[in-house]
Amino acid sequence: MLVVIRGAGDIATGIALRLWRAGMQVVMTDIPAPTAIRRTVCFSQAVVHGEAEVEGVQARRAEGPEQAAELLQEGVIPVLADPEGSCIPVLKPDAVVDAILAKKNLGTQITDAPVVVGVGPGFTAGVDCHAVVETMRGHTLGRVYHQGSALPNTGIPGLIGGFAGERVLRAPADGIFHQLLDIGAQVKMGDVAATVDGEPMTCTLDGVLRGILPEGTPVHKGMKAGDIDPRCAVEHCYTASDKALAVGGGVLEAILHLSGALRHPLVPAEPVIYDRLEQELFQHKSLAALAALIAGGRELEFTYRGERYFLSHSGAERGVSLWKGEQETSRADIWQLLSDARLGEQPFLEAWDACTLETLF
Repeated sequence: MLVVIRGAGDIATGIALRLWRAGMQVVMTDIPAPTAIRRTVCFSQAVVHGEAEVEGVQARRAEGPEQAAELLQEGVIPVLADPEGSCIPVLKPDAVVDAILAKKNLGTQITDAPVVVGVGPGFTAGVDCHAVVETMRGHTLGRVYHQGSALPNTGIPGLIGGFAGERVLRAPADGIFHQLLDIGAQVKMGDVAATVDGEPMTCTLDGVLRGILPEGTPVHKGMKAGDIDPRCAVEHCYTASDKALAVGGGVLEAILHLSGALRHPLVPAEPVIYDRLEQELFQHKSLAALAALIAGGRELEFTYRGERYFLSHSGAERGVSLWKGEQETSRADIWQLLSDARLGEQPFLEAWDACTLETLF
């Protein structure tokens, strides 16, 4: 299963880790000059430095969709400088996840893929995506909504170690950011972590500098530019946060549920098994054999009442498709398609016995 994640910041990276470790192929996109604060745990750094590693997972910058496909074959996560998501119609992913966290939708549409998931506020399930995952810390963090939206943005960071808004360091002026302290530094309230045109950005509490903008970043006054973790655990600076992994778990749940991936029959690679399934299909018109073969990437041509149809999985733009000429009926999985599709005026399941099977590709 191929998933494109829009955004490659710390939350998007936590999502990518969850999906990648679950066996999904992941392609990420970000802006050409990422402004991630927690740079040590962001795959967006691959755009800047050419490569990045988080928790043992490798990411590398890709210059386009073709190179992204090549990098996937090498076992690394491709990251493209593609804020518009122009790679999506080229890659034709099984799912798109919008994890830009802009607090509003920057262009993701429910038609972008068979499964579209919006992360955080700004999305409405059933309107511009199929599901929304909650990002607000608290009881509902990581919850999947199949109707409605996530909780609205309050502008106040969630509590960590008893502190909320105090954790965030903000640029003191408009100008160019001059970094003085590195991520992982132990800091005290009042320490100067950076300056902007001579104005100091002072630490607001004791703790560990968990994130900070890189040297030379253009900033505006009040822009988020650093993050202090009052728990003083330096190792937290180099691993995905509890929040990122919780949101990633919600995205994984949404994709598996909406795609029906776990309901797909598993087709062994041994030719003898394919042969037996093919015999079951042509001799007995077994729907189980049909579903297993199509889910495994095979394609079937058949006729019903003189009309020619084509059932396809691997070449379809939206999961699994039934074609009659240029007319397409698509669903996320084969069982859903067989339940919903019609052959002429008849439901597929009622017409199936009268079909003439032609060719299995």
